[in-house]
Amino acid sequence: MSASPQFVATPLAPTRGVVESFDDPRGLGSVRSEGGTAYPFHCTSIQGEVRTISEGIDVTFTVVAGRHGHWEVAGLQATDSSPSSESDERSD
Repeated sequence: MSASPQFVATPLAPTRGVVESFDDPRGLGSVRSEGGTAYPFHCTSIQGEVRTISEGIDVTFTVVAGRHGHWEVAGLQATDSSPSSESDERSD
């Protein structure tokens, strides 16, 4: 008998989108890509030492094969154009 082939998940190219929802107590959220597809994510997918993110933030992420064969987000990161990274200071 020969060994069965193994599936190797290859991440897709980095994608841009917006955080559509985030449930802080559960650590679960969803991101809508620029193409209109929604992908789930867990707070451990957020880059850096934070485990929370605001809804409406522009982000970049990678789509990977997750548990049970569903696509999910990895490497979620706020972009420089996000409202959270813009300065609220205005000069008059």
